Amino acid sequence: MRTWGAVSDNLGYTLCGKCHIIGCGSVGSTIAELLARLGITKFVLYDFDKVEPHNLANQMFKHSDIKSPKVDAVKRIITEINPEAEPTIEVCPEGYTEQRLGGYVFLCVDNIDLR
Repeated sequence: MRTWGAVSDNLGYTLCGKCHIIGCGSVGSTIAELLARLGITKFVLYDFDKVEPHNLANQMFKHSDIKSPKVDAVKRIITEINPEAEPTIEVCPEGYTEQRLGGYVFLCVDNIDLR
């Protein structure tokens, strides 16, 4: 990947561990896309929601994603940018259910009760 230097030892540091994205809506899908463009390949995606037509206005999804689980749609977005990420992406369509997390955590839920 041409942007790999942004997160590799070439600049003196390495991004290690997985990126956990809890909530794959507006903020979570955008973060996932930007991290994929940086060359990140290790993701765990959590969201229990499906893509709905009103999500197209402010989220990273396409019309073809409607009715798909958001985690699957975000995985598609990531792998379209970097196909090498596909085998290292984990999806949790039941959402975050108190799994043990390690690495980097992005809490992107849109409901205060879920936080």
